[in-house]
Amino acid sequence: MENQNNTHTNIQDLFNTYLEEGGKPAVTHFRVWLNTHIDEVIKPLCKSSSRSGSGLAGWKSELKDRFGGRGAKWVKISLQEIMPTLERIETEEGFDASHYRALINHAGFAWIRFDAPRIHNGKNCAAFKVLTEGSTFMQPGRLHFIDVSLLDEVITPLGGTPKSLGLENVVVKTVSQPAVEEEVVEEVNEDVKIEEINEDDF
Repeated sequence: MENQNNTHTNIQDLFNTYLEEGGKPAVTHFRVWLNTHIDEVIKPLCKSSSRSGSGLAGWKSELKDRFGGRGAKWVKISLQEIMPTLERIETEEGFDASHYRALINHAGFAWIRFDAPRIHNGKNCAAFKVLTEGSTFMQPGRLHFIDVSLLDEVITPLGGTPKSLGLENVVVKTVSQPAVEEEVVEEVNEDVKIEEINEDDF
């Protein structure tokens, strides 16, 4: 009851202020005056609060903004960083990552694509797709998680898509020799055409 009385008093004080500023003693005019002040004072506070890093929506929005530009979703990480995820993808999820392994070993680093903010093992993380079958093909699962507090230490911008940078323009094949089996990497003919999925499609 006390809170209700305080609310009534506050509204009356606002109405008196409105009258002192020359407002007409009419509900409609007072409502317009009040809405104007709400837009000027309250709306910015609501936007600031919703994007605050302390809230769940805040860190998610920050991640989406960070990787929101065209080409900004692709980043590179070290081979050491990606290896545990590749092992999980192969042993637990049942996907063959051998071709992707050969490509990243040839390049000396791995490339992954931002997917979405996720909670992983109780931590705020950025989830990245590991597109083991090629960057232009949509593939389920195969996610690599990075704690948001470690992003700046772990990733660097790729500077383009794997295809545009020529990182996937190689063919990996196995050559068998007596008692020796090794992976050979050859450059692909640049005339080979592969249909590319639009950057914003996935």
